[in-house]
Amino acid sequence: MEVEIKKGEINSFTGKKVDGKVLFSNLTEFRAHSLTENYSLKLVFHGAEQYIVNGQKKTVGQNQFLLVPPGQELETRIKANESVKGVCAYFSKEAFEEQLDRYQTEFPIVPIFPISTSYLAVPDVFSCPSNKMQWSDPDVFLENVFGRLIPYLTHSSSKLPQLDAKKKETQCHLWEKMEKGRMFIEKNYNSKLSLEQIAKAACLSPFHFQKKFKSFYGQSPSKYLTKVRMQHAEQMLLNGHDATYTALHCGFSDAHYLKKCLKKRSIE
Repeated sequence: MEVEIKKGEINSFTGKKVDGKVLFSNLTEFRAHSLTENYSLKLVFHGAEQYIVNGQKKTVGQNQFLLVPPGQELETRIKANESVKGVCAYFSKEAFEEQLDRYQTEFPIVPIFPISTSYLAVPDVFSCPSNKMQWSDPDVFLENVFGRLIPYLTHSSSKLPQLDAKKKETQCHLWEKMEKGRMFIEKNYNSKLSLEQIAKAACLSPFHFQKKFKSFYGQSPSKYLTKVRMQHAEQMLLNGHDATYTALHCGFSDAHYLKKCLKKRSIE
């Protein structure tokens, strides 16, 4: 990697059990070029990072990740007033293939676009109590990421044919649109959202977006929105907030409707 600008801190830790390394970064400005030799997983916890992969610009925002395979021309850009905090996990092609063998799965499609970290369930290592363990033992971080990443990629790859597109390139393009819609929901769950607004974020018509979203994720956009709201509401209630306050901050019309959803969820 050829680093042109670096303002901030980068700490690197090499795995002992897993053939890989983890970089924890806290930067306000950064620019570098490279031809990727390994798989690299870029996770952003605070702020946003810009990546140009083979000439295509990708913005990875908070709670998103980008997986870049070997052999890609990559440019990394960060420029912000406040610190941008993220983690980059590097692992060799051999380590990646070993994990595929471990999970007894075929080689999945590797999407080169931002994806929500919600399916990876990666904790914010910059704020959670266990961050010291993550820093001192990169194997824990790498194994946890592998344990979520491989099944996620395999499952998503198996769902691509349901997007009604013959070419893999078109399927991945539609997957990226679905993911844009999903991330829009997760980012704006506490607002009053319409199908039209979500579909617009995905650059699709409401009809096609709803149909393809349900085919790919197994539930309608509205049900996914309710699911996200419920997850946040349950956490707020556990933290001691009352139902009225929680409903207001999680996008529910009122406390009565929130309680109704909670009751329905407990039955299911």
